[in-house]
Amino acid sequence: MKGRPAQTIKQRRLKLAIKQYDFAKAIGVTPAMLSNYEKGITKPSPARLAKIERAFKRALARRMRDMAGLAAEGRQAGARVNVGTAETSAA
Repeated sequence: MKGRPAQTIKQRRLKLAIKQYDFAKAIGVTPAMLSNYEKGITKPSPARLAKIERAFKRALARRMRDMAGLAAEGRQAGARVNVGTAETSAA
């Protein structure tokens, strides 16, 4: 994680729409400790930074799977509606 860890952690967490409590639990710290990391009060150890990076990668992969699933559902819904008739089939 390059740059200033405090700002980077919070920015990435917010960008992925992860609640502070949930992210703290994912990296094995209390919400108060995560808040200290994000404010720059406490600097995470190299091992904790590695755990944070892994948690971000998992969250991003989960987000990508969710988006792919929504896109697939949209394509399926579109196929049902665009059949060239005035009627739509029930899902």
